[in-house]
Amino acid sequence: MPPSAPSFFPFNIDEIEKGDYITPETLQEVIHRQDGSPVNIESKDFRLGVMRIKMWIEDESELNGMPLVLKCEGDGLRILTDEEAEHYVWRRQMLDLRRFDRNHKRYLQNIDVSKLSEEQQKAYSDRIVKSSILHASILRGKKEIRHTAFENTAPKMFDRPADTKSGIDT
Repeated sequence: MPPSAPSFFPFNIDEIEKGDYITPETLQEVIHRQDGSPVNIESKDFRLGVMRIKMWIEDESELNGMPLVLKCEGDGLRILTDEEAEHYVWRRQMLDLRRFDRNHKRYLQNIDVSKLSEEQQKAYSDRIVKSSILHASILRGKKEIRHTAFENTAPKMFDRPADTKSGIDT
């Protein structure tokens, strides 16, 4: 359960299926301020609450052996189908790689080491070495990786139970 959520959810996470949509109204039932007051859908607190619930559902579904990929869509959450998730996760990975590359360069260029304490300089040096190794391996991997056809022949490990209504629009 997300830390700011009340002791109930208006839906059961085990009943969520790929392709479902969790409406903003359903999310609003769960998202409250620390003092317990409801959050307006247009507020920043609502958006942050949606992100916490998204991460919680993804983590819980993975622990339950049925990982789901969620995407914020409008003010609600879309549980992506496998076809949608494949494309979405790929785009997110590429975005994360570009961010890592950009942040690595900023880390090298934008920090004046002479203004750091001796302890901070040592920590900075250690982090630069780790970041540079990771950065180099990613760049090397981009040049060395070649696409080959792959067919998944593994048996399906989990079957979903029959449809049950959970208060989530499908």
